[in-house]
Amino acid sequence: MACFFANFFNYCLSRLEKQGTKKTNSFFFFYLVCIMIILILVPFRKEIMLFKFSSLSGEISSGISLEGQAGNQRIFIWQHTIKLLKHFWAFGIGPDSLIYGKLMTPINELVDKAHNIYLEIAITMGVFALFSYLSFLFSLLRKTYNETGFLIFAMIAAYLVQGFVNIDIVAIMPVFWIVLGLALANSYHETDKSLSI
Repeated sequence: MACFFANFFNYCLSRLEKQGTKKTNSFFFFYLVCIMIILILVPFRKEIMLFKFSSLSGEISSGISLEGQAGNQRIFIWQHTIKLLKHFWAFGIGPDSLIYGKLMTPINELVDKAHNIYLEIAITMGVFALFSYLSFLFSLLRKTYNETGFLIFAMIAAYLVQGFVNIDIVAIMPVFWIVLGLALANSYHETDKSLSI
């Protein structure tokens, strides 16, 4: 999340620098105010942070050895979701319906999400949907990777990398699709510039 905001800040700042110092200063002030509000609203308790840091080495070692409890049971969930995928590979089990696969974690919790964007799409909508999604993203990323679109490319790439261990959430998805729209607009802008030269 921090990388996303940093890249978005860089992108906006580079665009504003071309327009003048006054707009850049006002944007910078606005961005700092937003960051301060976010830091105030984010629950930050010392004991939670200490617990997270102290459990980090155990999480890394269990993740490397592919133990089921690694990453809040994610390895276990991925292994069993892949087994379930063999039965629903073409069209999936249905959007947001993984809970009907009746996967249970070792601590008797029902699994409702695959905790991996790509695995989630494959199990709920099928491998054809996953192929379509990846094809769309690949073609968009290919158009975006240019001098002016590098920051947009980095934002999209950062989101897609974190997608290996996380799911799409309602609060973030609109921002992701807005960035995809910016990428598409940037690619059209670059095409128009090359045609006019």
